[in-house]
Order: sequence, then C-alpha cells, then structure tokens
Amino acid sequence: MIVFNERSSPFIVFPYYEGGDLFELVAKHHALITPAIATRIFSDISKAVSYLHDNNITHRDIKLENVLLTITPEKLFALEDVQSHPTPLVVLSDLGLSTKFSPDAPLLTTRCGSVDYIPPELLMGEPYDGRQIDSWALGVLLYAIMEGKLPFNPRCNRKTVSLIVKIEWFWCKHRNNLSSEWESAKRIVAGCLRKRDNRLLVKDMVAGMTVA
Repeated sequence: MIVFNERSSPFIVFPYYEGGDLFELVAKHHALITPAIATRIFSDISKAVSYLHDNNITHRDIKLENVLLTITPEKLFALEDVQSHPTPLVVLSDLGLSTKFSPDAPLLTTRCGSVDYIPPELLMGEPYDGRQIDSWALGVLLYAIMEGKLPFNPRCNRKTVSLIVKIEWFWCKHRNNLSSEWESAKRIVAGCLRKRDNRLLVKDMVAGMTVA
C-alpha cells in the first residue's frame, strides 16, 4: 500500500491481485483443487498469520473472502509445479479487526469476526486469546477448501451457533477418503476445530502442512 498527497487530496494505492478471492475459487472451481494446491495456499496463509502473531498482532477476521489470489484460477491450475512457484499464490487482506496484544496478558474481550469462523469461547462472551481464534478460523478455512462448504452449516434444525458451541462437525467428501495426500490437512483441521486449550498453534500448522 502507498499513501501520498497530491495538492489537497490524499491518495491510497493498493496492489492489484487479479485472481479474486478464495471464496470464489472454492465456490466455482472446488473440483479442480488438488492436495498440492490446497497445501500451497494454506501454507501461504499460515505463514502470513504466523508473521502477524510473531509481531503480537491477531487478525480476528480470517475467512475465505479475506484471502486474495495473486494469479487467476486459470493460471493457478496451469502451474506445472505449484509448490515451486516463486511468489505467494494468496495474500491475507482486511486487517480492519486486527489488534495488538501483549504476550504477557493476551486475553481480549471485544466480540468480532464472522459467525461461521469464530470459536465457542468468543460466541459465549468469554475472554479469549486472539491467536487461538485465528487458529480456529484457519481450521474452518482449510475445511472449506477441502470440502467445498463450511463445517458448521445449519442442518437438521440445528443453528450454526449451536453447532459451534458444541463443536459438532464431521467430514463429508473426506469421511471415507483414505488417500494419504490429504492426511496432513485432515490432522490440521481436527487440531484447529477443538477446545481452545488443546487447539493447534499456527506455528505448528506451518511445520505440519507437508507437501502432498
């Protein structure tokens, strides 16, 4: 981002990312997302979040719509080796709800974020560690990349909030998928969508998301 003044008018210039957002990719091209593509996309996102946490910042609004593709889907699916692409395939955007935290006293109280992506402790109005809610949101996001839908979609007269509070979710497409290519991703989702004290940390995701 570049900010400058021209006479009396301020200008803000943002980079242009031609690929749209991750929501569009999942909604329109889910069947074409391979384990290698999912791995690389999630790795790029996790590294961005890890950088924020290392600098005592929590995003608090991670979701598909806030991840932008740096190249078009056509270019993405045409890559011969997605893992060796020299620049990030996605960038994390919209830090409007992000905030600084103190490592010695990290608990926050402001309720924010999108309902589909926020964990039980935030829904119940409890003080929360922003790093843990970012981890939960990353688990929701990775599940969506893999399944083509969100893990806590309303079903059988059960509302999203109720499902989140009780942490009730299950695999659909990947329930009986025994392919080893998706195993590390499945472990990360399971490690994120659990009670906060046992929730996977972002640095562990970066280390655990192996190349498919």
